[in-house]
Amino acid sequence: MEEKKFLALVSLLEDDDPGVSNHVESVLLDFGVQGILRLESAWEMNADPKVQERIEDIIQKIRVKDLSGKLIDWKNSPEQDLLNMWHIVSEFQNPELDRDKYISNINKLTNKIWLELNDRMSIYEKLKIINYMIFSLEGFKPEPDNSKTPGAHFISTLMSNKTGNVFSLGLLYLIITRKLNIRLYGIALEEYFLLLQPDMPGPFYIDPMHRGVFFTPRELETFLSKIKVPMSELFLKPSDHVLLAKSMLESLKKSYSSGFKPSKAEDIAQLINVL
Repeated sequence: MEEKKFLALVSLLEDDDPGVSNHVESVLLDFGVQGILRLESAWEMNADPKVQERIEDIIQKIRVKDLSGKLIDWKNSPEQDLLNMWHIVSEFQNPELDRDKYISNINKLTNKIWLELNDRMSIYEKLKIINYMIFSLEGFKPEPDNSKTPGAHFISTLMSNKTGNVFSLGLLYLIITRKLNIRLYGIALEEYFLLLQPDMPGPFYIDPMHRGVFFTPRELETFLSKIKVPMSELFLKPSDHVLLAKSMLESLKKSYSSGFKPSKAEDIAQLINVL
């Protein structure tokens, strides 16, 4: 569509007839992500706050639809790569997310840790070194009052500021250990995220929110009561990757709701519904 016709179409968003403005919105939505730059340019050229608001709404709808499609593709992929899922979720905050940058950051950190490990070490010894490298040497830590901070879920926040919440810290830990061929599983509920080591010689849990502290299944209920998380049978078995993604998104939705951003919470609800 020629630019003059495109701008004329956008101007109809201010039409008082809902039938006209809704039809225009439908047409603009069909442009998809390829139309975002043109819509942003139209926003800058239009001084009408009403039209600008409609343009912003259309851009956001396009982005949510695009992220929904990416999550569906991720869900249907054989590997359901957790780093890819984390990138998709993080694009909600930053559509221009530099994936290669954060892949490189995580690979460099993984290589640093790998240099400190050897085949003679037990899994327990390896995990103690991983804890030291991630939380002491590299300085990753939880954000204060993280449950109310949407940004704490995103890879960009964690890797740039080295602060995150239980989900972002847990994902980082899980991704690194899998790259190191250490068998861990994620266990996620809406309120918390733990890691399970199923071997050696009996299973034990790892809490990424508290510097990777270890505890046994017998200690699980006591631990959960201290952090005010109700005991659930879901904590006794590994979560599949779709459940991990849903739990993280539920936490993100709650963060937006508690921060009085209902429209963003509704957008996240749409992403949850495709999983």
